[in-house]
Formats: sequence, C-alpha cells, structure tokens
Amino acid sequence: MEEALGSNPSRSTTRMETELSIAEIEEGHTDEIKEWYSELEQRSGETYKSLEQEGVAIEEAYIAEIQGTSYLLVYMASRDLEKAHSEGDKENFEIVKEHHDVLERCRKTGPRQLEEASFQRLEQVYAE
Repeated sequence: MEEALGSNPSRSTTRMETELSIAEIEEGHTDEIKEWYSELEQRSGETYKSLEQEGVAIEEAYIAEIQGTSYLLVYMASRDLEKAHSEGDKENFEIVKEHHDVLERCRKTGPRQLEEASFQRLEQVYAE
C-alpha cells in the first residue's frame, strides 16, 4: 500500500492510502463493465454518497486490453483503505450491491492489489 499526499490544497496535509487493483475480465463481458461504469456516472448522486460513506476520496476505473485479454484496473485513495473496504462490504446502498453483482459476474479473477498481482503474467504477454 502506497501513501500519497492529497491533491486538494485545502487538505494538503491529509495522508491518503492508495491502491491499484487489477482483475481479468471474463471474455464477452467488457461491454457490460463499460456500461456499468457509465451507469455509475449517470447515478452520480448515489455513487458519491456511497463513496463518501465508505471514506473513499478517489476511485477511478480503467480497462486495458493486452493481446486480446481485457483487464479492469481500479485506483482507490482513502485515509483508511481497510475501513473503506469493510464499509463497502456491508452493502449499505443498493448501488453498492449492484456494483458487486456486476463485478462478480464480469470478472474472471477476483481483484488483487497490483503489487500482489502477477506481473509475471504481464511479462509473459509481452514476451510472447
């Protein structure tokens, strides 16, 4: 887990814990993931309320395709990542439950923090 200074000048002394997670997307589910993240943007009120309750300051998602395999990368920043994950697991909001359902259905592998993820797989892809 890395720590970074918050980017908001008014909170520049706030230390943030950050993580980058990676999960392989099940073949044929990349569009569903993209549609879900678009829906999260459309439902921004619910999305921001749930993130605030979890103590998440930043959550950004990206899809990367490497030699025909799609990966979901999620960057998160919080003052306390352990608490943020714990609060998210409670599914206190319907949108969080829906989010977990989509991810469960669409991810081939569960999320892993990138520093724990297999860089060997990425190295193998580039070596092939």
